[in-house]
Amino acid sequence: MAPPTNAKELHGACSVVPQKAQLGWRGLSPQAVGVLLVLLATVLWSTNGLFIKVLSIEALPLTGLRCAMAGVLLAPWMRSLKFRLEGDLAILIIFYTVMSLSFVTATKWTAAANAIVLQSTSPVWVFLVACLLARRVYWRYTVSIGIIVLGLAIIMAEPAHGTSFLGNLLGLAAGISFAGVNIYYARVRRPAVEVMVLINVVAALVIFAVQPGAFRFAEYSALEWLSLAYLGGIQIGLAHMCFFAALKRISTTQAAVLSLVEPLLNPIWVYLAIGELPSAYGFIGGGLVLSGIAVDALLRRNGRGAAAARP
Repeated sequence: MAPPTNAKELHGACSVVPQKAQLGWRGLSPQAVGVLLVLLATVLWSTNGLFIKVLSIEALPLTGLRCAMAGVLLAPWMRSLKFRLEGDLAILIIFYTVMSLSFVTATKWTAAANAIVLQSTSPVWVFLVACLLARRVYWRYTVSIGIIVLGLAIIMAEPAHGTSFLGNLLGLAAGISFAGVNIYYARVRRPAVEVMVLINVVAALVIFAVQPGAFRFAEYSALEWLSLAYLGGIQIGLAHMCFFAALKRISTTQAAVLSLVEPLLNPIWVYLAIGELPSAYGFIGGGLVLSGIAVDALLRRNGRGAAAARP
């Protein structure tokens, strides 16, 4: 799952970060290092569907323990242990908790491809908020947003079987709440690692408080605990640290386009592990959503968009 990017950057000019003429790792340029860091982050993010599908732990405890592991394992990199729950951070935590639980449950209940693509529709909701706040329509981006909405509609029109329709609805909820994360993450003026620790730890505590009986710690095997440690420490923790480091070397636009590798790889790992394939609706709708996101990101490279997305 890609991290929140600055809402102003989502709907504003995304210029290339100026770089000095110097070499990074093993003679690579800073731009090349940035690209490699984003690709590493996206590969790690893309493994979430595989682990969520394979683990027999239910969605609620899986989400809570995954967040707890992420918060605990990232904590040593915090520069300050001071905790102050201001308004914007509290709202960010609410959106993050809803997004995390919705996404994990959606992945359990519908095709992993549907869940990750529906979560990726967050630019649509950020765009709508920006238009409402500015009381104007940013016509430059209506084509790309329209492509995403068309893909979204096709996925939601998929004939229901079992829990698939509810899973798709929760995937949609994950996309809407991810938009909230995008917006409010930009308003919290704290170091990125500190924010990630706080939102994951508090989200874990909130989820545990909702239904503590769902957390049957003694029943989890050693392999399941190792998988949870991977999901929290590597799939969330290390991936985010790589992505934040990459943003110091390449533009947000380039990082956003490269991050589309995640929803492409996610269903591939799931297929290789359990043979799950999305339906024709998922294939067509997902392709349109990802195409629209790519066009949207490229359009923002030179145009000024709805910076008013920062309410």
